[in-house]
Amino acid sequence: MSIFTRTKHTLARQRRPEVRIGLTMRLSEGATNRIRAPIPAGLLGMLLLVVLVEAFLASRPLDFNDPVSLNWIYSARDASREAPRHDVLFMGDSLIKYGLIPRVFKKHSGLSAYNLGAARAPSSTSYFLLRRAFEAGSRPTALILELKPGQLLCVPEYTVHEDQAILTLREATELAKAYRAVTFGPGFIDRFFRPDSFWTQIVLGRVLTSYRTRLEVRSRVLGFVKGQPDLMPDHDRMVNRNWTANDGANVMADKPGFNGFVGEAEERVFMVAQTFLNPINLDFADRLFNLATHHDTRVYWLLPPITPKLQERREQTGAEERYLKFVRAVQQKYPGVTILDARHSGFEHTQFCDVIHLSNRGARSLSRSVALAVRDDLAKHSRPTGGWLELPFLEGEDAELVEDMERSHEIILNGEHPKPSIAAAPAAAPRR
Repeated sequence: MSIFTRTKHTLARQRRPEVRIGLTMRLSEGATNRIRAPIPAGLLGMLLLVVLVEAFLASRPLDFNDPVSLNWIYSARDASREAPRHDVLFMGDSLIKYGLIPRVFKKHSGLSAYNLGAARAPSSTSYFLLRRAFEAGSRPTALILELKPGQLLCVPEYTVHEDQAILTLREATELAKAYRAVTFGPGFIDRFFRPDSFWTQIVLGRVLTSYRTRLEVRSRVLGFVKGQPDLMPDHDRMVNRNWTANDGANVMADKPGFNGFVGEAEERVFMVAQTFLNPINLDFADRLFNLATHHDTRVYWLLPPITPKLQERREQTGAEERYLKFVRAVQQKYPGVTILDARHSGFEHTQFCDVIHLSNRGARSLSRSVALAVRDDLAKHSRPTGGWLELPFLEGEDAELVEDMERSHEIILNGEHPKPSIAAAPAAAPRR
């Protein structure tokens, strides 16, 4: 019998029902045996260990985060938890985080407020946090927004570590898509900054806390091995105490020895000569104003004060005019936006803790001035009218409402836990 004949008879036998059933039974038995094969205990143990380590790191934000990342984490949390309970939201970067104190604002406006500012936050972060607040049910009467010029020129990699701490997959994808859509042209940025790897970094850091906090964990371990205390957890507890006591604001102690000096180092750090504005940040700034307008939220854009010498240098280099051109373009597109201009209100260097951040006294002054301006505008106009308001300088009062960083340090050091009292506020301005 030839090989072709044997093959023909074999195929014929397999076509018979009893043969097919036998083959199926044997295949099923083999598949069952393979499925029942035990998973290696070592693999299970390793996966369990990874889950436990990640859960431990994620559950202890005060021990394994730098203060800036911690700021972002808590602002993102409070966008959903605290924002729906307040009439006014403060959003932006460190200038508003340090500069506006909700309790002082409430006393002079009658409107409860919460500070969602995050140090180094670009416009994309403010956009995502505001959207989270709306999705959580927040319907604020007003949004007081601040966009620092320095944050408008930075590329997304500048805050990738902080983005890893808070962005969802949806938000990371939106940011990466916006990044990919921008063409910077040949040069440094194209060679070193790639949108695809940027998205991967964010997602990896969001999923694996150990990846995002690896430097902080290393610092803690080395400190333990060398017998040297790690001061970062204590500092994190101090700033967290300060944010909690001041409804999200970061109130710095007054700094009598600060002289407001602006040298080459300060000019370089604060980029006083830079006139470039990153198109990604401009895109998300537009989304931010559009989102607030869509929800019928009154928008007040705060131009906060900086030290007189730094303000002078920005005007000399043309950087300030480039920024104001952007401000006017936004207001032209969104005519309901009201500008609150405090750049030339008369703040002296004695009201700052560094060349751009207000100290306790300066923050109380600005908060009072902004509160009165917003209160009066809401009382006069039932709908947004826009405009450009030059804020007056009002001496800071209300020291009893504020806990500055020096006091927070004393409280953490001594194990105290007092809560500042809130003075009685005047009747609230009418809401829309």
